[in-house]
Amino acid sequence: MSPPAPTVAGAGRLYSIQYLRAFAALMVVVYHAMRWTRPSFEIGAAGVDVFFVISGFILWTIARERPMSTGVFLGRRWVRVAPLYWLLTLAVGALALRWPDLIWDAHVTPRHLLLSLGFIQHLNPDGQPFPVITPGWSLNYEAVFYLIFAASLLVSLRWRIHALTLGLLAVPLFGMVVRPAYFLGANLMFVQFIAGVWLAEARLHGKLPSRAIGWQMAFAGLALFAALSPLGLFENLFRPFWWGVPAFLLVAGLVTAEYRGGIPSIRPLILLGDASYSIYLAHVIIVQVLSHPLKVSHLSFVPIAVAASVAGGIACYFLLERPLIALFRGRSERALPSGAD
Repeated sequence: MSPPAPTVAGAGRLYSIQYLRAFAALMVVVYHAMRWTRPSFEIGAAGVDVFFVISGFILWTIARERPMSTGVFLGRRWVRVAPLYWLLTLAVGALALRWPDLIWDAHVTPRHLLLSLGFIQHLNPDGQPFPVITPGWSLNYEAVFYLIFAASLLVSLRWRIHALTLGLLAVPLFGMVVRPAYFLGANLMFVQFIAGVWLAEARLHGKLPSRAIGWQMAFAGLALFAALSPLGLFENLFRPFWWGVPAFLLVAGLVTAEYRGGIPSIRPLILLGDASYSIYLAHVIIVQVLSHPLKVSHLSFVPIAVAASVAGGIACYFLLERPLIALFRGRSERALPSGAD
């Protein structure tokens, strides 16, 4: 019989996670807004690496705060991720069919649309591993993570984290043997989920370092991102190290600082964190639509595109994301102690 899950240390709303979500989403927004500029902002794509570490941390925290069956877990993940993504994917597909040049990287075929809706990694009509909504590629990784995580819930709590770690490591090992699979997603990006899981376990058992070290880790992560940006040091094979290490330092540092002494509540950042998923999905549509009437090479394009993406994402959060979650999950369900969901 599995031992009971201990109470999560430092329960309460995790402001650090909200701020990190906001930071990661804004990184990706600026990255896409600056794709036509010189210099570009390639390091902004590392917002996804931050999201992956957060995802591992959140899911392990959720599973310990509210033990649940495999089916309930997958149902909650579907409600959290799929309805908004499907709605926006279908909307982009319809726009692409009506105005093919409006969203330049959305070339829709029935197969491409169905695989995108199924969170199945594949090559799009342009030969790239992106779904109809380009940022959705990361959700395909998340879907595999969810399935492996769900399977780990069948394992005794004593061995669960080890089974989950081995399961996640098996994915890139498979990709190394079957090389096409590595390109399509079976790669070392899954190590970032593992890092988040073990960070959550350390927090759960009160094994995080001191508050001072936490702040030093967070600043070290930011400094590494700042240093890597102008150097242009990047290689897809080593992405989990080039970008994953500073992403982990940033997440671990801010989580530690909050756990060891708290951090202030900043309402605008909390709102951005709440709306980060909507911002992440909707921004690429907004940026590309704006690229038609505005001069993308003009200095004003980036701030306009970023501001419009944030505003549009927040509107999407209130008008679509929250109502859809309430519709499928129910308004009366008790919130998780950490607010991590």
